[in-house]
Amino acid sequence: MTNNPLINDSFREIVESHIFGNLLIQDTYSPLILGIFGPPGEGKTYQLEKVCKSLEVTQTIISPGELESENAGYPAQLLRKLYLEAGTVKSTPVQQGNPKVLVINDIDTVLGNWGELVQYTVNRQTLYGQLMAFCDYPNQVSGHETKRVPIIITGNNPSILYPPLLRAGRMRLYPWEPTLKDKIHIVARIFEGISEGQINNLISKYPDQPISFWSDVDARFREIQLHIWLKNRSRNDLINNLRNRKEFAVGKKDATIDELEKIAYELNKANISKKTYLN
Repeated sequence: MTNNPLINDSFREIVESHIFGNLLIQDTYSPLILGIFGPPGEGKTYQLEKVCKSLEVTQTIISPGELESENAGYPAQLLRKLYLEAGTVKSTPVQQGNPKVLVINDIDTVLGNWGELVQYTVNRQTLYGQLMAFCDYPNQVSGHETKRVPIIITGNNPSILYPPLLRAGRMRLYPWEPTLKDKIHIVARIFEGISEGQINNLISKYPDQPISFWSDVDARFREIQLHIWLKNRSRNDLINNLRNRKEFAVGKKDATIDELEKIAYELNKANISKKTYLN
């Protein structure tokens, strides 16, 4: 397997051992659910996607919105359907294809206990019951035989979830909060050509910003380069190409540390203004 430099080694090892432990080991002691929790914007979803891709494991992604419905019982029914589809025993190796893992991102947004904001619906109860049933009887769903399917959930705060689901044996909790060293390593790989020393100095100016902030800095730099490229093109030619659905390849230019510092300052200032406005 090729290691992706944007993936933390510990993160990769936890996800790999969870997937291998559930898919390859008979009479496994691995819990069915891996819960990855940590601050928003620190790369949980991104890293998980890259690890699964490197293992050639297909993610069946369930969004939080799909876990709520005006029809009582429908979200739990959807979970059962997807679990069975991912794990049903096929008759030939050709039919099996890539192994699958169920992924529920930001689970605490829909199943978390948010105090007075929470509506305790039948769907919440049946979803918790179904997830625990998967853990306790992973090879039997609604009377159908199925293979064990690893489940990975992500979120920000596990303490607001139903405690019996978090029980040892059902879920393994993995707290993900990158250290400064982790951030420097990852951000330095986003901006190739900038030394880790310069990246360290840059990040130290905005210590509270998550990794996603630096992805936004990179995206903003690309937008600026795109604007420069567009200025050198005829407006009529661009409109004609839109009509003909013709795409251009825009040459990639590496950013300088001065350009990154300017963009980071502007984006951080905009974020502060946004927080002030929202408050």
